Amino acid sequence: MEFANQEEADYAVITIYDPFAAAFERIPNAYKKILDLLQANGFREKPKDDILSCFEHVYEKETITYMDVYIHVDSVSKTDSFTNFS
Repeated sequence: MEFANQEEADYAVITIYDPFAAAFERIPNAYKKILDLLQANGFREKPKDDILSCFEHVYEKETITYMDVYIHVDSVSKTDSFTNFS
């Protein structure tokens, strides 16, 4: 058995409705949407060694399956772009 410990961290999340109906389409597209949004806003990937950069959580609510896809917000950094963050 392997144990892991992670400090509390902030994540961006997107929720997928019925992810396994088309798993090879919906799950990768969820990651793509988050990364596209980050790229459009001048961010690039910068993984941290001691934090999970991404993970999924599957759950059911009222007989419907959902999946939350998480990306660690500090695992991306702002690039030199024309996006103005006020």
